[in-house]
Amino acid sequence: MKNLIEFSENVIRIQAIESEGGATAFFINYEGGLYGVTAKHVFECKSTDKARVFVPNQEWVTFSIVSLKFSKDEDVVIFKVGNDFPITILNGLQYCVPDYDCYGNDVYCLGFPYNVGFDVSTNGNKEIPCIKKGIVNSISNNFLVDKMLASGFSGGPIIMENKVIGVISYGSYLHLNNRETREILLDCKYVTPDEFTLCVNIEAVIELINN
Repeated sequence: MKNLIEFSENVIRIQAIESEGGATAFFINYEGGLYGVTAKHVFECKSTDKARVFVPNQEWVTFSIVSLKFSKDEDVVIFKVGNDFPITILNGLQYCVPDYDCYGNDVYCLGFPYNVGFDVSTNGNKEIPCIKKGIVNSISNNFLVDKMLASGFSGGPIIMENKVIGVISYGSYLHLNNRETREILLDCKYVTPDEFTLCVNIEAVIELINN
């Protein structure tokens, strides 16, 4: 596994303008283009032309969104940032569409837990996300990782073998308000679904870019 600090440089703490909470976003490289990715519920019913990013020593800084596209069926959204974006994103993450060969593999979940009281770790002027390790225990359009994540990880990347394979959607079944998402987890027939994180297959992001 490559140095995860390299991956963290493509992961940001993001906040919708009308929101008091925080979430996570990351940048993916697709055919030479750089696209921001986060969970759709981060931006639903909120402004889509601006957002905020957390910059150490400056805290929340507003930036322009020049384009934003919602997935119709999945909890993902892609966006492009304007020239006023205050953080330099160099390359973007490479991706890999997961298949059944990923079943049981180790993965790393990157994100920024909201309202957690600890000193911010930085790499230069870039905040470093928290990391949790888990395994893939279900593969479908919405797969599961056996690690419950804190609020704020929504929209973060799931990293396996140096590539992003999914987007963190919800950290706990018990805290979901979305009926369709609850039904997805119920279909998995897990006895304790509150212990798992629901992730959207990165394929949904690629389809959204191409449509």
